[in-house]
Amino acid sequence: MTEREKKQFNWKESILSVISKLESNIELLKRIDDHTKPDPLDTKRGRQIMRNYNLLLSSKDDRVNAIGILEGQILVFKCKLDTYAKRREFRKDNTCFELYRSRFYRGLDECFPKEQNLNKNDVIDEL
Repeated sequence: MTEREKKQFNWKESILSVISKLESNIELLKRIDDHTKPDPLDTKRGRQIMRNYNLLLSSKDDRVNAIGILEGQILVFKCKLDTYAKRREFRKDNTCFELYRSRFYRGLDECFPKEQNLNKNDVIDEL
């Protein structure tokens, strides 16, 4: 029997590329905002970005709204990466616990050493 080769999907790199594109779009809109007469290519690209959100490039309020939308999208993608890292860490800890319970508890004891400050007289009195 032959098996199909699975294509490795680089989702992490794709998310990072989307984040970088969104950040470049924000920089472009801010650059258009700063200049009184921006570069024609910047203006064309800015109009394309604004058209995606049904906003006008000529309106300052619309540019601010578009920047806010883009920043919100960046936060969503960064949250996806953070969630992946947290889940991966949880899976690692969980397998360590399930497979090697004694090693896991020894690891906890090493992290949090027990300090016992008992007086000898108290121990002898209880016996």
